[in-house]
Amino acid sequence: MPIYDNEADRLSMYLVGKPCTADIKEAFADAVTKLDITFTPNQEKLYSRMLSSRFMMRAVDGGLVFVNRDSLLRKRIFVMLCLLEASKDYTDSFLPQKRNWLHFFYIGIITSWAFFTAIVGILIIKTANVE
Repeated sequence: MPIYDNEADRLSMYLVGKPCTADIKEAFADAVTKLDITFTPNQEKLYSRMLSSRFMMRAVDGGLVFVNRDSLLRKRIFVMLCLLEASKDYTDSFLPQKRNWLHFFYIGIITSWAFFTAIVGILIIKTANVE
């Protein structure tokens, strides 16, 4: 499985909203190689499309939650998530922050958006013949 150009940065932007450091990129490439995550041709095409758009990444990831939680596509995302969470450079992205009471409305809007994108993702997954 090839490592795509800027793959680590794109996954990091999706997960924490900022690009990753060089050591995370190196660790990601090493982990993906060691885990030998081999995609089918359809998965390969879909993953390439996912990397091209943050919305596509969100939609397919959300759709796979309902279609196939253990998908290899999600496994690659989880590899990056684990590396970011274990890094001291991204601690703030994973720790709770003080919010005001209006934040609950924001959570409701984000939850509605997540369901919408998951439905779009399911349609994309079914169209791409990926399980």
